[in-house]
Amino acid sequence: MSKNNSNPQILSIDFEEFRNIYQDGITPQAHPLEKDDKLCFGMNPKARVLVAYVPQENAKPYEELKASEYFTRPKFPNTINLQEVEYFVPYFKGKGIRDIYKVHHINTCTKKEFDPESDDERMRLLFQFKFVRHLFDEYKPHNLRIWYCFTDTSVKEIIEEKTIVRFIDLFAGIGGIRLGLEQAEHSEGFGLHQERITA
Repeated sequence: MSKNNSNPQILSIDFEEFRNIYQDGITPQAHPLEKDDKLCFGMNPKARVLVAYVPQENAKPYEELKASEYFTRPKFPNTINLQEVEYFVPYFKGKGIRDIYKVHHINTCTKKEFDPESDDERMRLLFQFKFVRHLFDEYKPHNLRIWYCFTDTSVKEIIEEKTIVRFIDLFAGIGGIRLGLEQAEHSEGFGLHQERITA
């Protein structure tokens, strides 16, 4: 299980070190299917999944189910074992998650390498993948657990999870504060649960 957003110990991987060790990149290792495991939509329930925030300006290929690459920013959490990441799930602000992709290769690159007009030579990760299926009929809320950008999870966990955002309402009745929170959580793609404390 990955560490959460508030943990100060999560650092970025060393991209130079990654490139030196994995000169040809990484082909994720399939998690062995154990005797009592039941497939989830044809996938190993224990297979590792990376959920990652995708900016809206990059959403079109995903909407058309034609996306084949994902470039991270120049930071990626060192708590995620890249050799085990078999699947990729894109997260969209205001929507959440819906689709899953099979990762077939992970390597490093610079923004300049995939965008000739950029002069950014900082290294980042490049995930290459292929669409597998919809996990849900509609987009489902999800809480990104690492840096509000990533979640390290499994096929089974992501299918069965229930996303809840808790807040404490110190006021009797439905007021502007609660309504504001509800509007904010819906815009961010979260579910909301209310715990009320009254005098």
